[in-house]
Amino acid sequence: MIRQSVPAALAAFAILAATGARAETHTYENLGTCVWQNVGQTEKDGFKAVYTASPTATDMKAPMQYLQSHDAVLQKAFFACNPTAGISETLRDGLIAAEAIQFGAAGELAASRHITREQLDQAWKDAPDDARRCALTRALVVYTGQKAQCDDLHVMVWFPKRFGLDLAAPADKADASQVLMFVIARAEQAWAEDLIMRQQRRG
Repeated sequence: MIRQSVPAALAAFAILAATGARAETHTYENLGTCVWQNVGQTEKDGFKAVYTASPTATDMKAPMQYLQSHDAVLQKAFFACNPTAGISETLRDGLIAAEAIQFGAAGELAASRHITREQLDQAWKDAPDDARRCALTRALVVYTGQKAQCDDLHVMVWFPKRFGLDLAAPADKADASQVLMFVIARAEQAWAEDLIMRQQRRG
């Protein structure tokens, strides 16, 4: 089941924060892709419909409930890619949710602006270090529940600007928000993949 946090995960993040460590954007980056590829098309279509019906780009209540209701299918997809025992449930769930949100946001942007998933992934790779670091910092709140330490939207708006979108413009706001949702989810994926790798090394 999709959960917000567990003590083990919080301890891991506390250690990372104390040592100044950060998620590596390349580590285990194919795991999330593999998991989502193993999710059936019926479940993907169902999630996309719920995501599209959400009143705003940041309202993830219904999409997360959909993931919870399909937990068995999603966990099966995860173990098809990584059957290692003992991986934190929080990290598994976080990875799945991050992939699902990226899928949903990319679908919305493809429909409204003809922005492809490949272009969104490339933007993450091409982003300035400060913009990507801010996204990674903000993504920690999903796992720790603590207030993000990077509130600099001036840094984060590099991502929507990459696609000619102005977060302050009413005509662009919804799609610019979808770009930011994709980016934060990509950062959540990076943390989950990195910490899964660390767990397996310790195991």
